[in-house]
Amino acid sequence: MPSPYLNLLAELGIDFAHPGGLPASLSMLSYLPSGETFSNKATSNGRATDRFMPRLLEIGCGTGAVTPYLVQKGYEVNCIERDARMVTRAKQRFSNLKLTIELLEADIETITFPDATFHVIWMESVMSFLSDRLLTRILDWLHPQGMVLNREMMRGDVPLPRTLEQELLVFYGLQKLYTPQEWQMRYSEAGFEEVVIFEELPLNAWLDPPQNEVHPAPGETNATHTLHTEPFSPVSPEEHLLTRPVRTLSTDMRDALVKHNRLTWAALPYLSTAVIRAYKQKQDL
Repeated sequence: MPSPYLNLLAELGIDFAHPGGLPASLSMLSYLPSGETFSNKATSNGRATDRFMPRLLEIGCGTGAVTPYLVQKGYEVNCIERDARMVTRAKQRFSNLKLTIELLEADIETITFPDATFHVIWMESVMSFLSDRLLTRILDWLHPQGMVLNREMMRGDVPLPRTLEQELLVFYGLQKLYTPQEWQMRYSEAGFEEVVIFEELPLNAWLDPPQNEVHPAPGETNATHTLHTEPFSPVSPEEHLLTRPVRTLSTDMRDALVKHNRLTWAALPYLSTAVIRAYKQKQDL
């Protein structure tokens, strides 16, 4: 059963609801090596003479808004999303863009892949909702030279009031709110190497990001789908961030929208967001 928040996102079809929004996604893309990087490594190590397309798994792709950017970086992209409403929107997006994407409607906690399938696993505000045991499975799915890139919400320097913390955990369906050090430990204990946390910024730093213009995905125009660059900001009727009119929402959905608005502003002083990069093996210098 999805949390009220995840159900709200799926019902509204919001593209960039994770902390930092579209500007944070674009920033994280700058840390993603091009697909050629992995092709060149394979050739230089004598394991392949022909060039190949490295594979990337996007966990929790939502409406597929970030996926075209990942394809543009030179990867064969596989997506997984458990909500059927999000899957429908993502498939329509990929069809409009004439992208061949393998999109699985499944729960990442129960699905499995062969070992060493992917060169990159990409997540944005996903692991906060999932169990630690998934990290061990992700490690198995990675190619020996593979890496994880993951942007997550984290505790900031200001102590989080216990009552607010419990409200956040219940409403958003989070496992726990981790500190940067705890995130690093989660990955290290799962067996990852060279776990680095960077670009740590308070959530309110993204309220007025430097990238104010809308960046349509490769092949799209501003008119082809709803983009909003307001990162993790309160979703309200006045901000026009929704793909369907708020007046059509049920009472439960409206209540969830109001609660998200209240909790977001209440949590801003206490939370941050950062990128986690971790490798399956130590990288050659």
